[in-house]
Amino acid sequence: MILGLDLTKPKPYRRAVTTEEERAALRELRTKLKLTQERLAHEMGVTVSTVNRWERGHARPSAMIWTPLRHFAAVHHIPWSGAGLRVAYPRRRAHNGHA
Repeated sequence: MILGLDLTKPKPYRRAVTTEEERAALRELRTKLKLTQERLAHEMGVTVSTVNRWERGHARPSAMIWTPLRHFAAVHHIPWSGAGLRVAYPRRRAHNGHA
């Protein structure tokens, strides 16, 4: 124990992973737009490894990404609903009821 911290037991880490439907929807949109992972990453303001992790199912795009993806599809006249997509919302702090 160092400074009151128990470093022997790692805390469980839960990653938000994409489902097969979400991975397919992301790949479908990127393919319809004829974009590489590099170009999509640039357009969305994320790294290439982030797009790659989305498509491999190792991470889930945040709510801040799904809306621009849908907008990007609409601007380019690509019919894409993103059906079956779930959004990884950031955790909210508990509200204590005080104003």
